[in-house]
Amino acid sequence: MEIKEHIPHCYAWLANGNKALFKRYVASYVERNVPGYKLLRIEDKGTVAVCIKK
Repeated sequence: MEIKEHIPHCYAWLANGNKALFKRYVASYVERNVPGYKLLRIEDKGTVAVCIKK
């Protein structure tokens, strides 16, 4: 089952254009704020994380 989680704007600002760093930030955000789910992909120009149940 997939869910969509909004990504706070500050993560894009902190990554400063570094795509690999942004993905790591989002993966950590999902682990901490959506327990039991992991990052599947990032959609909508970096504003939505699609997560799947572990």
